[in-house]
Amino acid sequence: MKTWVVLLFCSVLIIPISACASVQRHDDPVVAELKKQLYGKADNIRPWLHYPQSVMRFYRENDHSPVWISPSGQALSGKAMLMLDCVLQYGLAPKDYHPHELSYQLLATLSEKPGMLSIAAKIRFEVMLTDAMITFINHLHFGKTNPEYGQARVDGGMNMPFHAEEVLSGALVKPDFEKALLNVQPHTAEYAALQHWMYLWKGLYVGDCYEVADSVVHRVAINMERLRWADINDSATYIKINIPSYTLTFHLPDTAYRFKVVVGKPATPTPLIKSRLNYFTTAPVWMVPQKVFIDELLPKAIDDPAFIKQNKFGVFDRSGVIAHPDKQLLQQIRQSPAGFYAKQSSGKGNALGMLVFRIQNIPDVYIHEATGHQLTNFKYGAFSNGPIVMQNAVQLARLLLKNDDGGQSLGLLDKSLTRQTTRNFILGKPVPLRITYLTCEMKDGYLVSYPDIYSLDAAQTALLYSEAPLLTMK
Repeated sequence: MKTWVVLLFCSVLIIPISACASVQRHDDPVVAELKKQLYGKADNIRPWLHYPQSVMRFYRENDHSPVWISPSGQALSGKAMLMLDCVLQYGLAPKDYHPHELSYQLLATLSEKPGMLSIAAKIRFEVMLTDAMITFINHLHFGKTNPEYGQARVDGGMNMPFHAEEVLSGALVKPDFEKALLNVQPHTAEYAALQHWMYLWKGLYVGDCYEVADSVVHRVAINMERLRWADINDSATYIKINIPSYTLTFHLPDTAYRFKVVVGKPATPTPLIKSRLNYFTTAPVWMVPQKVFIDELLPKAIDDPAFIKQNKFGVFDRSGVIAHPDKQLLQQIRQSPAGFYAKQSSGKGNALGMLVFRIQNIPDVYIHEATGHQLTNFKYGAFSNGPIVMQNAVQLARLLLKNDDGGQSLGLLDKSLTRQTTRNFILGKPVPLRITYLTCEMKDGYLVSYPDIYSLDAAQTALLYSEAPLLTMK
């Protein structure tokens, strides 16, 4: 009985003490200034922040407690400032991280003579450093100019797979602050090799007798950026088609298979894609793209009406009724082609060969087997109408089935190919697929460059190193 009385008495005492602590907390001038700068309507700090909503989420989660300016947080401030000093080693630009606000002189004053700074000045440093670190984390993970995850979308935070403010909060309590932050970068050997090259030239060799042209540094930086967009991990299974190197790589956790491919010519470029490969088809029927139907097939058929039958094409109206066009009808169709389309029967002579690999939700872009003269005299390069053409397509199909069901369907695949049977092979485990545009990579310790066939590097360099404010895309 006495025990319960004591507990009740203590709980009565605790309530007003906690209430007083809460009052004192809200009356804290540092906390009040922090809230004023974040949420105030006049002369607040938000217009100067790159990720204002993320910063506000960070401080709300931390009960609006300053992180960097307290005596216990100043050591972390120094580590954070050192990381921002080294952003060139990650292919990023120092100007994007508030260099005019975050000086070592100001940090030294905070540490040695804090009384010389107003609370407002201290809080501005605090918030600017938080925004700089959140910006750095987002740039390491998503990239600065990600076409899918733009600045506004990332800052909004809704339905996002990654939140920089949470990473920062977690890193602050980790034994290795720097390692926790850098872990957000892509986990691929390809990215790590480029990042190490950048570390050597923008970190280790600085001030020595070594030199490398800025154009080369910029090329490495923009390709590190593109690898951040790709969102791939070497511990996973995926397919990567790199346009400038004309390669398709089927990457498994323990090995990789590489194939040479044909990609779209500059006039009909292969698009950059993040998707999945869901299925492939043996002996496919080719639905002729409307542009190819109008620009290529109809002129040939008008010159030689036998061309359609000889090449196993059918011409259809929109109701699906087949037309038997003579030269006069073909000329009429060419004048008003919107009501007609063409497809080519499966089998020998089909433009897709005996195999086509389908990309989820992107019907006009696919991977197909090289055919006829392409197969016997295969020459990789950029001269397709957009789809990807590959040699050894059967090998890729077999690898996909081995990965998917342990090879149980290999017999059915061989039978379908031998008999030229149209059959869909649905993958129980769809494979992530990325079409990238990497104009350089590391090979055997050397930096190898590829042709910028779509002339994209200059525009990407301008975006990454632009003197303008950070872009707001999506």
